[in-house]
Amino acid sequence: MDRAAAEQEIEDYNAFQRGEGSLHRRMICLPLTEHFDPPPGQQGHGKLQVSDRISIPKELMTGVFLRKPEPPWQFVLRKIQSEEDDEDEEDEEGGGVSDGEEEDEDVEEGASDDEDDEEDEEGPKELKHLYCHVLDWQAPRNYVFVPRWMMRALRLSPREVVEVTWCRLREGAQVTLRPKTKDFSSWANPQAVMESELKYYSSLTVGSTIMIGYKGSEHALEVAKVMAGEQQLDGANIQDVNVAVDFTGLPSRKKETTHRKANLPKSAADQTTAAAAAATTTTTATAEVEEARVESPAAPSTQGEDKKAAQAKTEPLKRKATKAAGKHKTSKKSKK
Repeated sequence: MDRAAAEQEIEDYNAFQRGEGSLHRRMICLPLTEHFDPPPGQQGHGKLQVSDRISIPKELMTGVFLRKPEPPWQFVLRKIQSEEDDEDEEDEEGGGVSDGEEEDEDVEEGASDDEDDEEDEEGPKELKHLYCHVLDWQAPRNYVFVPRWMMRALRLSPREVVEVTWCRLREGAQVTLRPKTKDFSSWANPQAVMESELKYYSSLTVGSTIMIGYKGSEHALEVAKVMAGEQQLDGANIQDVNVAVDFTGLPSRKKETTHRKANLPKSAADQTTAAAAAATTTTTATAEVEEARVESPAAPSTQGEDKKAAQAKTEPLKRKATKAAGKHKTSKKSKK
């Protein structure tokens, strides 16, 4: 199917939705560009790729405002599956539900039937939907622009068709994140970073890998779990909500202990060698001290011998001087 035919098919589908007064649309998906970046000074400037904000057509704004909902204005973004994928899914589940029933369940509750999906050791399954928030209403008719991490999460290519549906999410109370960046353990205060950067997210979807900006680069964190009290959700609203953030998958403290003891001997042989070296050093120092003690009393006798030798050398000189003085006196007497 060529591009024009695909766009016409989407327009026909959405025309029916408009007639029904629905806030459900099919749209061509493209990545957000710097053209959509808010002006400097406005919230979200420079954060296009590290948020859950999407740009959608203005026609949806009219439908949302007619319902007079309290913000945030959130939507669910779904990847359209092929008919073969739908049949396989129904076979595995023993029968599927209609689009309307599935929409109501996801939109109204946001609950997860499988509480262990996010803890699967093989990694998160392929996502079929993401919750998001409105960046602006300036996208062209039948088009939606989303951050690149969302396209990766849903495995979308540019110009693929997605479904966008207005929803109301429950508020989350506790979020568990699994860091994917290698230097996360070296961050001075991860909780402060989350408090600063999660404000650009209005919602979180379990199984998605979100991006946050820190120290001039983007860092990935997987949303492992979202809780509302004792109930586990597949996604939740976190805007203007007090949310406790926890982390999982971090290095154990044993590694830190090993790192602090890295300068100690690693084997018994090394410990024996170090002890022997210390003992040798102590013995040498003791011998030097004893030698100094033995030599110190002999110092006065040595000085006396040196004095006698000096006197022996000066004695002949004194005798010569005495004789010379005697001769000088004799010569004076003879002259008189």
